[in-house]
Amino acid sequence: MTFLLRADVLTVGAGRTFPTIEAANAAAHAGDIIEVYPAEGDGVYRAPAVYVTKPGLRFSAKPADGGRIVLDGDVFDYSGRGSTPRAIFQVNLGADDVAIDGFELRGARNASHNAAGVRINQANRVTVRRCDIHDNQMGIMSNGAGDGSTALDQLIESCTIHDNGDADDPGYNHNLYLGGGGVTMQFCDVYDSLTGHNVKSRARFNLFQYNYIHDSANREFDLVDDAVTALPNAHAVLLGNFIEKRDPIDGNTNVIHFGQDGGGEHDGTLFLLNNTFVTPHAGSIMLLSAAQARAHLVNNVVYNPRQTSPRLYDLVRIDNPRVITGDHNWLSAGYDASPTGMDPQTTYHGNGRADHPALVDPAARDFRMRFRHAPQWPCKSDPQFLDARGEAQLAVPQFQYASPLHPLPRGGARALYIGAGVDLWPQSAPPSPR
Repeated sequence: MTFLLRADVLTVGAGRTFPTIEAANAAAHAGDIIEVYPAEGDGVYRAPAVYVTKPGLRFSAKPADGGRIVLDGDVFDYSGRGSTPRAIFQVNLGADDVAIDGFELRGARNASHNAAGVRINQANRVTVRRCDIHDNQMGIMSNGAGDGSTALDQLIESCTIHDNGDADDPGYNHNLYLGGGGVTMQFCDVYDSLTGHNVKSRARFNLFQYNYIHDSANREFDLVDDAVTALPNAHAVLLGNFIEKRDPIDGNTNVIHFGQDGGGEHDGTLFLLNNTFVTPHAGSIMLLSAAQARAHLVNNVVYNPRQTSPRLYDLVRIDNPRVITGDHNWLSAGYDASPTGMDPQTTYHGNGRADHPALVDPAARDFRMRFRHAPQWPCKSDPQFLDARGEAQLAVPQFQYASPLHPLPRGGARALYIGAGVDLWPQSAPPSPR
């Protein structure tokens, strides 16, 4: 959407035009910029409830110290009744092209156990950027129409999302619970879901790239059915992510579930491209559970330092393991890919349980590969995935995760190796362990 009129800038905070974000939101016109400065007193906005109905608004934090502006749900009931939002920021149908940038969003609660830091309610092209979203019942939640026409092109970028959930409703609230036409999440650090999954999605098309996803109470990804996933090309693409399982864990030890949990179809492929998976558990790297679900793995590292016979996959409602295809993957000793359609000539294995493909320091949770050793395991130079239109897209990694705010370019020779990253970052800095 293009806004032809010059945007007004509305300022919020101590000594500014508006005392609250809600007041500025009410006064704003489509396309305006709402700049949020620290609140009176300690700088924290308490019980904010921003119900967005106008397109093109940009909510931009302006902290004094270069950090984030804090919005604390405190004792507010994010009930979802009438015009009361079910989140600190709720972006509604028709409020397309909204951006939320630079906030710490915490403490959202309601009696339904699903109050969120951000809720995208059928709006298209919503961006959530540079936010720290934690200690809500849901981190980010989104939903769309059953025909896939809304909640399109969601973008979650350079965010830290952690410790969301509700122990009073265990397993039904997550760091992210997404739906709608399509979502991209990139350069994010997602960890420590309280009881549910790190990422649960019912969106038709999902692209997760260059993230660090780790230490979930249950699965790292649970990509399941809705009306839109019965449509063709309901794919999920994981490109260039570091994905690590918690140890010990009380919940599900699967890393990724792609399929269904509600009886619907999931007509698509799980594309796993240039990821590094680390798990000490016997539970499978991927569970496929819908009749039309498929998987394609290229240039991944799967490292398991403990198990002698871990499972690469589990199938439910699928009889033929050859729906799993791929090539140029490194698997720890014990993983059996032979019944699948994966190319045995380019499936590499360690010789013993503790072997790994020259990772920098697994004990310190530094799972980058030493670049000088990368040529030992040739990679596929032109991996591809199918987009939501069914068109092939080249998937050579362009970045590698270093931190949410500082992804590093991964071009030239650095792009052509298996796994999610190599030891070429400044000061040899790995993803920050949690």
